[in-house]
Amino acid sequence: MRTLNKIVVILMAAGLVFSACNKENDLTPADQGGVKLTFKAITSGTLKSATVGSAEITEAWLGVEKIKFKPLTEEKGQTDKIVFTGPYIADLAAGTTTPEIDWTQIEPGLYKEVEFESESVLENEQSVLIRGTITLNDLPYPFEFSTGDNGFSFEVENEEGIMIEEGKIADVMVLFDLTLLFGEIDLTDAVAGENGYLFNDEVNNDYTELLKENLKELCKLKFEEEEEDDED
Repeated sequence: MRTLNKIVVILMAAGLVFSACNKENDLTPADQGGVKLTFKAITSGTLKSATVGSAEITEAWLGVEKIKFKPLTEEKGQTDKIVFTGPYIADLAAGTTTPEIDWTQIEPGLYKEVEFESESVLENEQSVLIRGTITLNDLPYPFEFSTGDNGFSFEVENEEGIMIEEGKIADVMVLFDLTLLFGEIDLTDAVAGENGYLFNDEVNNDYTELLKENLKELCKLKFEEEEEDDED
């Protein structure tokens, strides 16, 4: 995949700009907590599907416009939601983001949900691009799933909430289980070409819409806390 240009990111929270921490700029005031966000994917495994026996993902990219951390309660006087404005390019297979989302300071509190929206900033103005191999009737086929759809939302919740505490960094991961991307989808009528199966806004479009819905349901929120390190 061609190299994707790095894009300047403005980090905004409740109307204020937050600066990411780096070695030259120590930003650890006592009244602040921190959050560090990662996008990652599980890329190989066996499926429970009528037609797809297994899936292995070789590339998985997601264009992200905005990332919102929503508090447990949004009543007056409570912690405001935190908004990071991109765009970002997330390499789900590698677990990296361009530009890198380093930890940033936010108001301590209990957050219940991360919401993010797609943006067509990938190659050929796509917002999602996933490539790999699927097994149908014991035969492997390459596939590519892509869409240029902008602004469709992913809402990822943690039932217990994410506690951001003073003097601590919460490592938050949005984890996609892409082995389930084709789960419950019957590909019997899907059209294959010389290079395998294409699922996009023009080819196999009905299946593309199903894959988009599956993708939104396959992510979950994981997090852990660590003490802030002045050397980070």
